[in-house]
Amino acid sequence: MLSLFFFVSCGNKPDQEKVASMLDSLKEITAVAPSDSDQFGFKTGVIVYTSSTMGITQEITMWFDDFGRKTLSEIKSTVLGQKVHQLNIVKDSMVYNIDMVLKVGSRMTMEQDSSEANYNYRTLSADDMKRYNIVFEGSEKFLEKECKIYNQKQNVNGQEIDMKVWIWEGIPLKSVSSVSGIEVSMEAVKMKVNVEIPSQKFDVPAGVQIEEAADTTSLPS
Repeated sequence: MLSLFFFVSCGNKPDQEKVASMLDSLKEITAVAPSDSDQFGFKTGVIVYTSSTMGITQEITMWFDDFGRKTLSEIKSTVLGQKVHQLNIVKDSMVYNIDMVLKVGSRMTMEQDSSEANYNYRTLSADDMKRYNIVFEGSEKFLEKECKIYNQKQNVNGQEIDMKVWIWEGIPLKSVSSVSGIEVSMEAVKMKVNVEIPSQKFDVPAGVQIEEAADTTSLPS
């Protein structure tokens, strides 16, 4: 889920009434218990975040299905009068990064994408925490949910990352990060789980030209 935290641009604050109306319109489904291998504790959900960096705030909406195996993160905003509309789709072990304004994008395997973590916050072991330099810092309520707080330092795509994240049922609800010295914060403002989401929500939109991303997994670090 690291790509969610760093897939950012300058933009606008969420429209609270619009967000609430969108979530209220979603049909609820029967809850299904997760297995130990499932990344999230719920089969489906929608989370609206507000992200802030260098004093500029933006909205990110994440949709997920199949307990987090399929995700869509979307940014819609305006920067200096220019429209920004970006998508990040993860499904079938592939990652798609799409510019909806230019109608172009790239795809890569999850193994190629160094921002996609290979661990599960719901089942973190001592070995996982040691391998990925993760430290448990306690628990705290956020959005009335009991969250576990983790701190992690690592290098992602050449950037030094120092991140603290609040996790509820495997889902990131809040993060405070330093990305190569730049402070980035992100907080969920609204969420709804166990909702009906059309399978085509995670499809690459029609008319978008997708290219294969360069394979950097064999390059020296």
